[in-house]
Amino acid sequence: MPTSGSITSFNKTHATLEWTALGTAVTTEYRITYNSSFWNERKEFSVADGSNRLNVNGLKPGTIYTFQVSTVSVEGVSPPYIVNHVTDWDRSNITLSMLCSSSLKLHCDHENIHVEVYQKLWEHFDRVLNGVSWTLKREKK
Repeated sequence: MPTSGSITSFNKTHATLEWTALGTAVTTEYRITYNSSFWNERKEFSVADGSNRLNVNGLKPGTIYTFQVSTVSVEGVSPPYIVNHVTDWDRSNITLSMLCSSSLKLHCDHENIHVEVYQKLWEHFDRVLNGVSWTLKREKK
């Protein structure tokens, strides 16, 4: 079973994964999988024993990836060593402007209503954009 692992270099679309083997079993290969829950993407690779590095290309910017490294030997497949990583992102700004309307007189002028709407918007984005790096900033009038 690999005892450690890390992303040693990365950019928007590339990551290099390296790991250290325990060395107690007769290893035949390493099985590496990575996935992105946001993009519903999963890929698997096999790397021959003696190598402890995998270059992964074609990743998507600003995405959280989970990498798993397992040892494959005559004894079976080891539990994976897991590394999570976020690729560099393409920064873009999107401005949302909201207008409050209510049948209650001056209802929209209350600060707590603004905070409540902002919190609901944040929760919605958090649910929909799970797996992608994002920020939401509230600016007061």
